[in-house]
Amino acid sequence: MFVCKMIANIVLTIGMPMLLIWVTYLINNSKNVSKSAVGLLFSLGACSIYCILLPIAIMLQSNPFLAQSLSGLAYRNYVSVGLSEELYKFIILIFILKLGRPTNLENTSIVYAVTVSLGFAFVENIHYIVYDMTWVTLLGRTFICMPMHWTYGVCMGYMFEQVILIKQKYHCNCLKILHVFAILLPTLLHGTHDFLIEADIDALHALLYDLAAVVTGVVMLIKQGADNSQTDKNRLGYIQSSLN
Repeated sequence: MFVCKMIANIVLTIGMPMLLIWVTYLINNSKNVSKSAVGLLFSLGACSIYCILLPIAIMLQSNPFLAQSLSGLAYRNYVSVGLSEELYKFIILIFILKLGRPTNLENTSIVYAVTVSLGFAFVENIHYIVYDMTWVTLLGRTFICMPMHWTYGVCMGYMFEQVILIKQKYHCNCLKILHVFAILLPTLLHGTHDFLIEADIDALHALLYDLAAVVTGVVMLIKQGADNSQTDKNRLGYIQSSLN
């Protein structure tokens, strides 16, 4: 039994993030994705969990609200945890963009944001499963928490992509401020997921929320994939018309 559980741990912990990244790449319909960038972003996402621990610990200790009050729970889940984690993921995306790997995020933002998010979730899952090696923890972390982290990545990448398109349309650098929505939306989703768990909300309601969040992520990904596919067709049509 122990051997079976260990094998399942390894397969699910490694397999789920790889599967989600691959499916995201296929649906996103982007031809610009760099494999080396994906590997780098996954690694940085995995390492970022150790960078986040100290700020989270400091904010938890300085919680200005009563720990078990609703305001205390909201502060802990939306600010100390949700905002800290999503802000770090966003910083990694910006950092890689500034380095020029990849050289641009056109049509690839969702894939890269998902990669960072799942890199973080990969290491987080290992910690949870090692601490509590039960089937409930393994299956919950794999089929609930991992898809939720995927959803945070999709939302961040989608909003990132929309800001790029708006900047290109209006030729205005000041619109960079809109990138704040690429942090706020996943923070809101992340904080609500954690808040519902800690506030002892009925499990069915929490699961329905998670399902609605994941469906939202799927819709965003499909829409972005359709837009990317249409963009490729327009470029191909332009090239063909230029050759005629």
